[in-house]
Amino acid sequence: MKNFITKILALFIFLLVISIILDFFYSSLYRMLKPQTKPQWALSMTNQDIDNLFLGSSRTENHINANLFEELSGESAFNFGQPTAGFEENKLLLEILLANENKIKNVYLQIDHLNYENTEDKKIARVQYYPFIRSNSLINTYLSENEDEYYLYKYLPFYKYLFNDARLGIRGILISIVKNKNAFEENKGYYSIDAKPKATMGKILPPTIRSSSKGLEKFKEVCEKNEIKLTLFLTPVCSMAKNKIYFSKLVKKIPSILDLSYIQSDSLFYNCGHLNSKGAELLTSELYNQVSKE
Repeated sequence: MKNFITKILALFIFLLVISIILDFFYSSLYRMLKPQTKPQWALSMTNQDIDNLFLGSSRTENHINANLFEELSGESAFNFGQPTAGFEENKLLLEILLANENKIKNVYLQIDHLNYENTEDKKIARVQYYPFIRSNSLINTYLSENEDEYYLYKYLPFYKYLFNDARLGIRGILISIVKNKNAFEENKGYYSIDAKPKATMGKILPPTIRSSSKGLEKFKEVCEKNEIKLTLFLTPVCSMAKNKIYFSKLVKKIPSILDLSYIQSDSLFYNCGHLNSKGAELLTSELYNQVSKE
């Protein structure tokens, strides 16, 4: 029995050591290799002048053509939209960029029913920050406040990689090693959708609207503190969407918001919530035209 316990203990120690080594190896690679995610890009950018920074969910990432905005404005533009990202995740990216002494002139924040009502699962956006939980204090604080498994991800070696292999596993690391360029360098964070349109039913927008959003107010505070001009904008959904009066309620709640929801030709959509590349070009041009009048 004593010999059995000794073997079990030895196996446990062996697995623990291997886990510590793998965790250190993976985390080091994520910090050192070419950025492939928006958090990696934010962490790698230092001492840059950013004229126009676009934040939001995939409805920013797939809708704002940063290169086109640069051509129209003659100013630098970066698209830091992330799928499923809410106000907290966007505030974190902004704070990381500011902590790295980047000078930011204008921030454009996309708002819709998902982030204002705070109904979307942020897991897809949140998981991209796990590799930096111990190396960046801003990320550590964010995860401690938003991640249910925070202590496991921070203190149990390799746990964050083992149970998120699809997004943080060896495939992502190999992509970083193999790729000489990435979409961020070429397209400034904009990802176009050129695939065949999906035959999906219309989105169902909420029938009611919440009175306020603490996440949005905190985001505004960061902009005010750092003397950044903040522009809020609303992107469209397809004609089949239900309860579209929600957008009118949102505009009434936030009168300063730029309402671009009138772009409704279904030929410009990949699915009911995302424009195709032609639609994105039209939306980007419309957004520029609106802000250039101010």
